[in-house]
Amino acid sequence: MMAKVSSQRIADLRRLTEKFNLHVPPSYFVSSVSREPYEDALDPILGLRGDDPVNLYIGIPLCEEHCSFCMYFHGLADADGARAEECLRGLEGFLRRIAGRGQRPVVSGSYIGGGTPTVLSASQISRLLGAVRSAFAFEPSAQRTFEMSPGSATPQKIEAIAGGGYNRVSFGVQSFDRAMVERVGRTWASPPEVRELIGQCRGAGLDEINVDLMTGLDGEQNRTLADAVEALVDEAELTISVYRYRPGRSRELAARHGMNDYVSRCAERVAAAADVARRHGWRTSGRLDGEHVRLTPDRAMRWPERNLYETRYRPDLRNSLIGVGVAARSFLRNEQMVHCAHRASAGYELAGRLVEVERCDQASRVSAALVNEFFRDRQADAALVEAQCGLAPEDVFADELAYLIGEGVLCGTGRVYEIEPSRHAEWAYLDKLLYPPDWLRHRGETARLR
Repeated sequence: MMAKVSSQRIADLRRLTEKFNLHVPPSYFVSSVSREPYEDALDPILGLRGDDPVNLYIGIPLCEEHCSFCMYFHGLADADGARAEECLRGLEGFLRRIAGRGQRPVVSGSYIGGGTPTVLSASQISRLLGAVRSAFAFEPSAQRTFEMSPGSATPQKIEAIAGGGYNRVSFGVQSFDRAMVERVGRTWASPPEVRELIGQCRGAGLDEINVDLMTGLDGEQNRTLADAVEALVDEAELTISVYRYRPGRSRELAARHGMNDYVSRCAERVAAAADVARRHGWRTSGRLDGEHVRLTPDRAMRWPERNLYETRYRPDLRNSLIGVGVAARSFLRNEQMVHCAHRASAGYELAGRLVEVERCDQASRVSAALVNEFFRDRQADAALVEAQCGLAPEDVFADELAYLIGEGVLCGTGRVYEIEPSRHAEWAYLDKLLYPPDWLRHRGETARLR
C-alpha cells in the first residue's frame, strides 16, 4: 500500500516533475543493486530459450567529437586508432567467451551503437561483425542496425557493414542549421552531403537508412525541424527519427522558461514536421510531446514487430536485451537489469569485469509497467500487468487509483484504465502517484536533470 493522497502530495509531485525533468517515465525502478562479473550477470539472459524476443546491443564507447547535447559521450578516439583497437579487442575477447558457451543465443534484432561505431576502420568493422556472428545466431527477419556518423562514414565502411550482415544504418544529422549544429560541437553535414551518403548506403544494398534529427537545441527556430524533414522526405528507403533534447542543467531549463513550456514548444515543432511528412504520404509513431518520434513512409512494415530493436521492456512482447560493451545496458524482461558502467581506469577489457546488477521487486515492476503503458497508450490494462508481474496494480495502488478515478482523471472499463482526454496535461505529474515513493524521494535528493 502506498502513501495516502493529499493536496500537499499532489503539489509536491508537480514541483518534482517540473524541477527534475520527469515528464517521461523511466523504463524500470530498481529495488536492489549488487555487483557481479559481467559474464555471470548476463548468463540468465544468454540462456533464454523460447518465443520471447531477445535483442542484442554492441557498444563502441568512443566518439570523433564531443557533442554537448549527448548523454552517451564516454571519450574521444585518438588519431592513431589505439583506443579503437583496444576497445575492439575487449569486445572480441568477450564475444569469444559467449561463443565458447556452445549453442549460440538466437537474437531477434540488433543495434551497434555508442559512441560512434564508425570510429572503427572498415577492417575493424568486419572483425567486429565476424565476432558477433560467431557468438550469436539471428532470426531470419532480424533488423540489424549499425550506427554511423556523416563525419566518419566512408564507402568502404558502409560496404563492410552490409557485407557483415547488417541491413540498416542510422546516422545523426541533427539539423541542417549550420550555426546550431556547430554550436553544440558537431561537424555540420549539408543536405547534398547527406543525400550522397544516403545514396552510398542504398547502393550497398542496405534495406533501410534512418536519419536522426533533434529539436530543442539552442538557436532552433520554429521551422528549423520542419524544413529539415522537407529536405529529406523524397529520399527512398529512408526513415526519420526525431529526438527532443533533454536539458542537463537547471540554468538550461530556466532559459527555456521551465520544462512545461519547453516540452510544449518542442511538441509544436515536432507537429509541424509531422505535418510535412504526412503531406508526402508518411506516417508518425510516438507521442509528439515525447522524447522520440518516428516518421516513416506509409508502406508495409519492413520487419515484423518482434524483430524491431527495442531499448525498453514491453509487456506485450516480453522482450529482453543483451548489451555487450563498456557503458552497455542489458535487461531480463522487467525483472533484472545489468549495467556495465564506464570507468576510465578500467579500460575496455570486459571479461571478469564487475558490473551492476539491478533487480526489481514485484511492486516496482507493477509501477514501471503502469506508468509506461499510460505514457505510451494513455491507458493501461491491469490484468495484463498482473499477469506479467504477479501482483495486481489495485493491491499496490489502491488509494492512488481510487483517487484518480474519483477525481475524474481515470475512467475504467473492467480493469482497463484510461486517462480522460481533458486531463492529459495534468497526467505529466499525476502519474507520479504510481511511482515508488522511495524512488521519488531519492530522485528529489539528487541534482541531476538526466
